This record gives sequence, C-alpha cells and structure tokens, in this order.
Amino acid sequence: MVNCALSLLGPLPPMDVEAVRLELEKIYAEGIYALHSSDAEWWEKTSAQGWLRFMEVSRQFSIPANGEGFQFFRTALCL
Repeated sequence: MVNCALSLLGPLPPMDVEAVRLELEKIYAEGIYALHSSDAEWWEKTSAQGWLRFMEVSRQFSIPANGEGFQFFRTALCL
C-alpha cells in the first residue's frame, strides 16, 4: 500500500523517500491495529485519523498535493 501511495503521489521533489515510506507505514500499521484492537478509541478507528496523519506527513516533507494521491489514500482508508 505504501508503494502504491508513493507512486500515485507522482514525481516527488528531492527528499528522503525512505523516511516518507516509514511514516506512511506507521499510518497504515496504526490504522490496521486500531481497527482490530478492543482498546483503541473510536476516533483512532476512523479514516479521518489516517487522513489527518497523511496531511501531516505531506506538510512535513513538502509533498505536493495532487488529486490522484488523495483519492488513492481516501479509498485505501475506507477499505
């Protein structure tokens, strides 16, 4: 999922792609853990949490926003 998300973000500016990859992996892993955890809060199980985290990573690494990348991420979070 991370590789697909990175490819849909289009040509990326010069950056540490591995650092971005690790951050995206954390987002997906925490979302999956929350969905299957009985200890997770309700808001941790929402797609909005992942969306907000993705926006933080985008801002942190100055990733340009494009429609395809956001559409993929939104779709992946709703699965």
